[in-house]
Amino acid sequence: MPKAIPLTALFATAAGIVILDQITKGMANAWLIYAQPNPLLPWLNITLHYNEGAAFSFLSDAGGWQRYFFSVVAVAVSLVIIVWLRRLSAAEIGLACNGFKAERDGGHIDPQRLVIVPDQDQCGLTYAKKVAEAHPGCKWLLPFPNSPHWEGSIPPDNGL
Repeated sequence: MPKAIPLTALFATAAGIVILDQITKGMANAWLIYAQPNPLLPWLNITLHYNEGAAFSFLSDAGGWQRYFFSVVAVAVSLVIIVWLRRLSAAEIGLACNGFKAERDGGHIDPQRLVIVPDQDQCGLTYAKKVAEAHPGCKWLLPFPNSPHWEGSIPPDNGL
């Protein structure tokens, strides 16, 4: 089972992105003149403009309350997503083991042309076995078949 990324690493990444965003905004304010196009390439200009509202200046003349309202909404949604993701396992996040449904996804590919390359973990192998059962006669390609990661779970035909 893949290891979950620590929450501190996710927060550090998000903080780094916010800091980089603020640095680039400061650079734009310091180096560019408002509404004056500056050519970067013959076909591309960079121009300093401000969006005083929400997306596409929605509510730009609302008096300033919208900044606080959308900040609260963003924080609330972020917290809900963090709590939700922390409760899911890595397999549930990727839908690795449960994403394939034979009645929905099987039978659309010629099994003679299908090659299955599973991940080297139990979840990946379980998913690959579901695909193989829905496509009898398909082939297996096992990367590094002598690797200890397979832990004796190589399919009976030993792959290609």
